[in-house]
Amino acid sequence: MSLLKSIVRRLKTRLRPGRLHWEVEEEMSFHLRERTDEYRRSGLDADSARRRAQQRFGSLSRYRSQVLHEHRVPATPGRGANLMESTLQDIRFALRTLVRRPLFTVLCLLTLALGIGANTAIFSVVKAVLLAPLPYKDSESLAILWQFDRHNQTSKEAISVPDLFDFRERASSIEHLIGFGSRQMTLTGLDEDPERVLVGGVTPGAFAELGIIPLQGRGFEAEEGVPNGPLTVALRRTFAERHFGSAREAVGRTLELNGQTFRIVGVLPEEAPFPSRDVVMWRALQVAPNSSPRGNHGTLALARLAPGVTLEQANEEITSIAAQLEEEFPNDNAGRGAFLSPLREEVVGDYRLTLWVLMAAVGMVLLIACANVANLMLSRAASRGREVGIRRALGAGRLRLARQFLTESLLLAGVAALLGLGLAWAGIRVLLQLAPPGIPRLSETGLDPWVLGFTLVISLLSGVLFGLAPAFHSTRRKAASALRQGEREGGASSAPLLRRVLVVGEVALALMLVCGAGLLLRSLWEMQAVDPGFRAERLLKGDIALPAARYPQQRSDFPEWPEVQQFYVRLFEELKRLPESESFAFATYHPLASGFTTRFQVDGRPAPAVNEQTEARVRPVSPGYFSATGIQLLQGRSFNETDRVGAKPVMILNQAMARKLFPDEDPIGQRILMWGAAREVVGIADDVRFRGLQEESQIAMYLPLFQIPFAGGSILVRTSGDPEQVASVMRTIVRDLDPLLPLTDLVLLEDVIWNSLAQPRFNALLLSLFAATALLLALVGIFGVLSQTVTLRRREMGVRLALGARPADLMRSVVGQGLALTVAGIVLGIAGAWLAGRLISGMLFQVSALDPWTFFSVPLLLVAAALLACLIPARRAAGSDPLESLRCE
Repeated sequence: MSLLKSIVRRLKTRLRPGRLHWEVEEEMSFHLRERTDEYRRSGLDADSARRRAQQRFGSLSRYRSQVLHEHRVPATPGRGANLMESTLQDIRFALRTLVRRPLFTVLCLLTLALGIGANTAIFSVVKAVLLAPLPYKDSESLAILWQFDRHNQTSKEAISVPDLFDFRERASSIEHLIGFGSRQMTLTGLDEDPERVLVGGVTPGAFAELGIIPLQGRGFEAEEGVPNGPLTVALRRTFAERHFGSAREAVGRTLELNGQTFRIVGVLPEEAPFPSRDVVMWRALQVAPNSSPRGNHGTLALARLAPGVTLEQANEEITSIAAQLEEEFPNDNAGRGAFLSPLREEVVGDYRLTLWVLMAAVGMVLLIACANVANLMLSRAASRGREVGIRRALGAGRLRLARQFLTESLLLAGVAALLGLGLAWAGIRVLLQLAPPGIPRLSETGLDPWVLGFTLVISLLSGVLFGLAPAFHSTRRKAASALRQGEREGGASSAPLLRRVLVVGEVALALMLVCGAGLLLRSLWEMQAVDPGFRAERLLKGDIALPAARYPQQRSDFPEWPEVQQFYVRLFEELKRLPESESFAFATYHPLASGFTTRFQVDGRPAPAVNEQTEARVRPVSPGYFSATGIQLLQGRSFNETDRVGAKPVMILNQAMARKLFPDEDPIGQRILMWGAAREVVGIADDVRFRGLQEESQIAMYLPLFQIPFAGGSILVRTSGDPEQVASVMRTIVRDLDPLLPLTDLVLLEDVIWNSLAQPRFNALLLSLFAATALLLALVGIFGVLSQTVTLRRREMGVRLALGARPADLMRSVVGQGLALTVAGIVLGIAGAWLAGRLISGMLFQVSALDPWTFFSVPLLLVAAALLACLIPARRAAGSDPLESLRCE
């Protein structure tokens, strides 16, 4: 115990050498005074008594040196020791000062913690999604190879397998070119119910190239990536542990995908996100230069640039190769170009603008919070005018006083940072719950060292920012002026102009945020008001996929696929007995699935040049489809049971395609050449937004399912009762037809539409929350300035009331000051709001960045809110007692 006390004493001594010097001097002075007083009482005069006492003690300097040497302290404190001692004194004084004003301290801490916590939470998301390196080896040299079609105005398309091999062979600027993709497959063979899983496909060597090391087993070998090669898969770790107990136990086992047996050759880390985090296993893509048609663009390509090659140089070569392929294969590659896009941009590109906008928004909230705290500290500095005057009169310099004020502000910022970290931790949990699915790497968000460093930096900057104003204002006055000021109203004239400027800035920033939130809310409203072209209410959707192993689908036999056609016939017979259903249908793609496109030609017209051909979306549907989905049939008839293989080929066009092909003719009866047959147009259907509410309807053709029997799609049932009960019966029907066939993704299409708006809703919600916070802080700032103004003008108002002024006049005066500050902030903020609108224009839908309704209603909202903030100070001014005010003076 004594050793511990000795260590503590020595630490205190080392940290506070200046204080030890003072204690030694104080002790020697005390004993010298005591001995001098004793000699004076014996009859000696003052000089003789002092000399006798000094002789009695001997050399005081030797005694001082001996004591300091025992404590291992330099004989002179030194500049650093004095600075440390004075800093500790500043901190102790700041703590006492803040504790004596608990309401002031709590208000400052909560305001700052809110701003710091919001910034920390959003920065943690920005860091995880945008700033952290991708989890691949040398990820900055990776790029996606896209193709585009000038004729169909598509900007990004997957490439064909033959094109993949051509680019791999000809592009010297690309070191490696990996083919990859993903598809839903039916999993069986695990002694469990069949399920649909997302399976990624990659060419051999992909994992090694990306730096993904298997936990068990190996990656794919070259012979597994050729047609008819061994069927192998690699599992994600969590999937392996869930179904096999451990990664080690999974390797060497087998499972069935779409009726084919695959051998498990490896288990990969859970963190391996290639090509999607929803992938539960990978298979080897079995491709060859001629294994699929050149016109079938279904493979994505990931390129690694050769060492020393820039993206611009590689794109020049890719453009040249694409032009060569156009010349060599005009039927399939006419009008088709190619380019490389950085992988990082493809992973986070859709979310980059959103996250930086949110980062800017919380930055504005922090600025407003700092302005509010600066206002509070200016108000408090007014009451410390006498204290500052006394310290100035006793010799304290401006720098010493400024350091004291900055110490208080930094202390506040430091404590607020700790509270802000707690708010940030809770905010991150809420963000993860509210965020829509699909934001890449969001699960990696957390309070790591980089985020803690960011919090430290913004806390220090905030402390300096809101501490400079009171430090500058309180130290620029002379001592006599400060003393005189302190004798009246507790130092009342505390920088009224500076405080008003801060409030005007708060209102301007708040207006920018509220306008931005208003634009996003208007945009969300417009999205929700869009007519998708069908009735989604109570329309239940469930997906199936018929595996080729049990339902043969030879391309050469198409459309004669009897097993597939028989399944649909049996399915329709069973669906007729569904309870609580109004209508049902089957479609290869449900109304909100984009599907694929194909080329066509109008019969009787000259064949268009290769560079003038267009493509339309193909949508095979069953009889009853238009009734079940509520898509309006504008002309002609729907499909019926007679539209089968062998009957006259027919089709239905959507309105956009009919208008494009037959603007001045009746489309009914016209014939379209497609897939080797002339199909007669028997109907015109209303347009549907296949690619989402934000995309315009594209030209499309509907084909009878029993003439074009694609092996998979969506069962659509319009329910009249409980959707859960209908969904249960649908599962039973499919299970009875084929026990190995799962029915997946059972969901109401109105929920699909609702979920499609998740990202815009999330953006509008967060920005509205930050805007509301900013508005509240700005109103608090207006309230604080007016309250201080009423306090400062108490004597003036008392005199005016005594001379006959009406209370209403005083109320108008106070409210007028508040509105003047508000209007000044609005005028300043309108320009900033215009710039903010242009910044977020990419997030808007059918709303202008200068939307008049938003820019008219938001200033009115701010004026109305400011009026409410002015009422309490105004009523206090009007209720002043003139005698009480004058008596206080």
